[in-house]
Amino acid sequence: MSNLMWYKFIHFTKEAALYFILPALIVLSICISVNAQETSSEEKKSVGTATESDEAARTKEDLKSVISKLPQNKLEGGAQGYKVTNVYERNSLKNEGSLGDYITVEVNDLQSFISTNAGKDKNIILFINGLPIRGVYPVFIKDTLGKYSKLEYYLSRSNESKANWDILLRRPDLEDRSDKRVTVSIGYEDDTDIIADKNNFNLVIFKSGTILIFLIGLLILLVLTVLLGIKTNMLREPVMLQENYLRKPYSLALTQLAFWSFLVIASYFAIFIVTSEFPPITGSVLVLIGISSGTALGSVLINYGKYSDAESKDNLIWAEKNVIKTRIEEIEEELNSKPKPANSNELKNEMEMKKVRYYELSKTQPLMPTDISRKSKGFWKDLLSDSNGISLYRFQIAIWTFVIGIIFIIDVYNTLSMPQFDNTLLALMGISSGTYLGFKIPEKLQ
Repeated sequence: MSNLMWYKFIHFTKEAALYFILPALIVLSICISVNAQETSSEEKKSVGTATESDEAARTKEDLKSVISKLPQNKLEGGAQGYKVTNVYERNSLKNEGSLGDYITVEVNDLQSFISTNAGKDKNIILFINGLPIRGVYPVFIKDTLGKYSKLEYYLSRSNESKANWDILLRRPDLEDRSDKRVTVSIGYEDDTDIIADKNNFNLVIFKSGTILIFLIGLLILLVLTVLLGIKTNMLREPVMLQENYLRKPYSLALTQLAFWSFLVIASYFAIFIVTSEFPPITGSVLVLIGISSGTALGSVLINYGKYSDAESKDNLIWAEKNVIKTRIEEIEEELNSKPKPANSNELKNEMEMKKVRYYELSKTQPLMPTDISRKSKGFWKDLLSDSNGISLYRFQIAIWTFVIGIIFIIDVYNTLSMPQFDNTLLALMGISSGTYLGFKIPEKLQ
């Protein structure tokens, strides 16, 4: 009786776990989709306001265009004839630098420039390719005559300048050392920059030593993941094989979780290498990791649930066989006793029935699935196949994982930040994972 209750308890626990995870993924997907629709509605409501702002912006741009065509001193040598004459890194004196370096900017007649704009000297900021680097202010350096001749800036990403730095640093080239020729100038925060020679400075996106260390670390992580996946059961289904030498099949859910974990870690440190700052983890990344983790957990619970059912039934049969065997031994002792019992014929009939039942139970064992047909048949076949061969629901989640992975990489490359995906795309990923778990529940263990 206790074995039967234990079996019912295991069965109830498995069902409760499965029917919690699967609906949770589906509900999450629906909520994300509804939120996306609400966001779209709000955006439509703001179209009128945005249109008015765009018209005002175009008016300002037209005005700037007209003004730019007028004769100005800047075209003849910068604001009132001032011009950046030299830019170099403070320590190496080379015409190149990167984030975290101090650069020196020389301006002709800087003393006059400061005097003409008295009271505004603290607002002189750096301009790179015409983009103001706000929040970074200079140290003024005097020459031997006691006049200001140079400005020194520390290249850093302040909160006000992050957006412009992202424009400057994004889409780096994976060469020996990625360089970008830029135009460095100075100016006031509320004004434009003064004249400077075009491409007068070499902005180093990342240095060869740093990128080499990153690539080596990334390669080690990739090789370690692949080797552990091949040599151990880290990425394999928790099936039970009678022959220990047979390899278990690869798990699609666990492989998906490993894929996203590797991609997020690699992107996180790649952004740090370029920007010298660890990027914030976006909600989209958390949702992706959550969906893949939930899918992996659900897959493992489903597999263990199937084996738990088989094992529980097997234990019940063993228990019944032991009871029958004990009763048969008791009957034999009674029949062999002297004097023989009066109900010997009834005991003989009971013993025959017990032996028949014992034989029937023996024929049903072993109930535990051997999964010989589910031994590993190769990485891709294991991921895309169930007990009936290549399946559409497995192919679907594999394709969507690959597609969103490509979008993830492109987004990181273009924006130098962790991606923020459209809610509908995340909902689609959640629905695919929920469908995978739903089809996996009735999937047979052969």
